[in-house]
Amino acid sequence: MTSLSRIGGTIAAAIILSSAIPQAHAGPATKVYMPVTTMEEANALKPGDRVAIETCGVITLMTVDSDRTILHSFKCPQIHRVFHVMSAGEAGKTHAAGSYVLVDDDGEEGHLAVLK
Repeated sequence: MTSLSRIGGTIAAAIILSSAIPQAHAGPATKVYMPVTTMEEANALKPGDRVAIETCGVITLMTVDSDRTILHSFKCPQIHRVFHVMSAGEAGKTHAAGSYVLVDDDGEEGHLAVLK
C-alpha cells in the first residue's frame, strides 16, 4: 500500500466519521437587534419586547413597558436628553412618510432596534 493510498483512506474515513456524528448546538437560538425604521414596525412592539436605543453614540438596552412609551418619547439616562418621535414634515427634517425617527430639540436623531 502506498503512502498516497493511506492518506486517501484516512481522509475518506475522516469524512465518513464526521458525517456520522450528529451536530450539537448548545443554548437557545441566536437573537440579533433589528432596526425599527417605520411606524408600522414600532406599533408592532409589545410590552416585554427587548429594544436597544442609540442616541448620540450611547446605546441603552431596555424592555418595552406596558404603556409603550417608546412610541412617543425617550429620555436617555446617560446624556439626559429627551427624544420624541418626529412627526411627518417636522421643521428642518425630511424623512419618508411613515418613518419612525427619534429626534431631540437640537435635531440629533436616535435609533431604535428590537431583539428578534
